[in-house]
Amino acid sequence: DAFLKSPGLVGPFLYDAVVGLGLASCGLLETSGNEEYFSGEELFEALRLNTTFHGASGLVLLDPYTGTREPRSALFSLTNFVDNDDASQGDIVQFKGVDTHLFESGKWLKAIEPYTFNDGTDRIPSDLPILVVNPNYLNTGLRAVGFTLSGIVVALAIGSSFWTYHYSEKRVVRSSQPIFLHLISAGTMLMGLSIIPLTIDLGVTDQKGADVACMAFPWLLATGFSLTFSALFTKAYRINQIMKSAARFKRIKVEAVDVIKPMVVLLVINTIVLTVWTIVDPLQRETVSVETDAFLRDVETYGICESDHAAIFLAILSFINLGSLLVALGQSYKSRKISTELQESSYIFLAMALILLVSFIGIPVIVIARNDVSAYYYVVAGLVFVVSA
Repeated sequence: DAFLKSPGLVGPFLYDAVVGLGLASCGLLETSGNEEYFSGEELFEALRLNTTFHGASGLVLLDPYTGTREPRSALFSLTNFVDNDDASQGDIVQFKGVDTHLFESGKWLKAIEPYTFNDGTDRIPSDLPILVVNPNYLNTGLRAVGFTLSGIVVALAIGSSFWTYHYSEKRVVRSSQPIFLHLISAGTMLMGLSIIPLTIDLGVTDQKGADVACMAFPWLLATGFSLTFSALFTKAYRINQIMKSAARFKRIKVEAVDVIKPMVVLLVINTIVLTVWTIVDPLQRETVSVETDAFLRDVETYGICESDHAAIFLAILSFINLGSLLVALGQSYKSRKISTELQESSYIFLAMALILLVSFIGIPVIVIARNDVSAYYYVVAGLVFVVSA
């Protein structure tokens, strides 16, 4: 009785696979002249190149390049999984497979059963609706604001440096230590330039360009911040050393190179941290899904610069640079009573205190606005502008 039962869809293919290997083996023994053994690679080559026969599943044709069954010689069935009302009970729904169409010898045969779609009918549903995605890229107006703020900072920095050079022989300028004024101008210019990478997203560049922009921002900001406030610290420290010696009626000559070492050390530490960050786990532009449609397609997204260990590197850089800001604030406070003709520490103290206050207010706002691209960009760009300008 079992012999007369249908072999099903898989049985004929298994049978033809065994027959194909047998025919390939026979042909290989005849052509090789070696009746004792052959390798698996030789058997595969014989099967791939020389095996064509009529089998239980129809005409067997193998692709000469891959050795797989050619679709035009195989039998495919389309199975429709529908509710099985007889087996479903209560809240438990069971399904059954129904073969509805067959594909044989390169063409579809007449339908066996109508195909039932999700709505319970055999009507072919419409195509998916056109996908419209809101990527939340920065608009042209915000980009213009960013470039304007950056341009103002760069122009002020270059103008300040040029003014310092032009009046470098004036007594007041010489008392203000021109070399440190130039370093402060260079640092603020780098911080101003850091706004530009913020304006770059996938709306204006490709993935590689966006990734580079993500990592360029901390490089420019941290380097510029470190250069500016380490120069302010060094500048204040130098005048304090001179005034301390004068109070003791002791003559001392403090060259710029003597007190520039802390600034160099701070810059080197920042560079090392940024280099390790760039090599080990650089920031990359990632797309975050905000909303999907009924077909689980993204309809609203936003871009964000992320890396697995970004929080660690940001914490290290913040500790280093905010620490330098506090130290510079302390040095400026110590020299606040020195004549403004020789030193403008009281103004520097007020400026740095204001920057510290703005940072403590602005950083939490940045965290809160993290998921709103426009608000995040505006707050960060504004904060950088205030700190550097």
